[in-house]
Amino acid sequence: MILIMKLYIQNLDINLFKDIHFEKSYKKNYIYTKEGILIEKKEKYFKLTMKEEKYYNLEYKSYDFLIDNSIYCEDLYSYIPYDNICVEEYYHINIIDYNLNLVKHNYLNQVSYYFESNNKFIDDELLDKICSFLSKK
Repeated sequence: MILIMKLYIQNLDINLFKDIHFEKSYKKNYIYTKEGILIEKKEKYFKLTMKEEKYYNLEYKSYDFLIDNSIYCEDLYSYIPYDNICVEEYYHINIIDYNLNLVKHNYLNQVSYYFESNNKFIDDELLDKICSFLSKK
């Protein structure tokens, strides 16, 4: 199961992040098919299945957050359907705190930024860490 909370800020100028140094980077190959999304890990393919969809909006200190707390499962998949699109997606990680990262996600010709945390629940401490990080930019 994948249990990482993603926090998107909807009313934020992404130019704030142009000078950020990202400590870690990695690439994932996604295969989009009519049957679903497959991900490659250690020369095996897994189908991503959303078990529980949990999105909600939250306003905090003048920021509009979109919280994605959805739960995904990865099931071993035995074949790749012929009709598919393979996309290399790149992730760049800036470590803010032991349980908070800023992620730059590049895919196709798109770039998105979001925060991710291992916390199971959102709390003021986590939101304050994000606001503090943003205020330094």
